[in-house]
Amino acid sequence: MCNIDLIEHIVQETKNVFKGTTCEETHFFYHDALSQMTNKETQEWMRGKQYLDMWVLPINGCNARTIYTDRPVGDLPEMIPLDCSLFEDLHAGVHRHVSTTYFLENDDPKMFSLASPTHISSAYTHLFKPAHGTGNGIPSSKQILEDCKNL
Repeated sequence: MCNIDLIEHIVQETKNVFKGTTCEETHFFYHDALSQMTNKETQEWMRGKQYLDMWVLPINGCNARTIYTDRPVGDLPEMIPLDCSLFEDLHAGVHRHVSTTYFLENDDPKMFSLASPTHISSAYTHLFKPAHGTGNGIPSSKQILEDCKNL
């Protein structure tokens, strides 16, 4: 996934969660130190969009003299349900959809394919972030809650 798409998704979904709350204008998001989000060019782009101000980052020397100086700590998959198990549900769902739609014509909008980076991105985006009103997506809200409770 493109860095910009990932960050725009994080920012938009965070806005959606806080819409209508007392924190609608003052919300933040947290994400671990993905290299896609911590590289210099991405940081400059985020600063220009004022997204960097929304990201919970260490301050006052927290993480000083470590590999995480001035940035969030690395990934701990077993504490992040998507990394720990839910991405596997998404991969399995994409493969099920590719198998199920294999015999459709290539120009059929219901067709799922892994034939190119564009097709792969479309397949994963369609299932992970379905259009409004088209269902829960994969993983479902129910799966996410179940996995979070089991951590």
